Amino acid sequence: MSNTDSQLVVIPPPQKAVYDSHDAAEAALHQWTRDHGFNLSRRRVRYTDGPDRQVWARNYECDRAGAPKKHPAFN
Repeated sequence: MSNTDSQLVVIPPPQKAVYDSHDAAEAALHQWTRDHGFNLSRRRVRYTDGPDRQVWARNYECDRAGAPKKHPAFN
């Protein structure tokens, strides 16, 4: 497969769990991704409407998502 070909990789999801805080959930998520050979980056945070905006959703993206990265070692 060349560097320009697409590749589909199916990664099983982490086990469901309840965490005491977002920081604890994110730490567990990053540990799980490291254990499976990849990483996630935070992409978007969504807030509730109103003066006391609360975080209600956080989106993450695989570090290998999208077009192949331009890197001198691979060109």
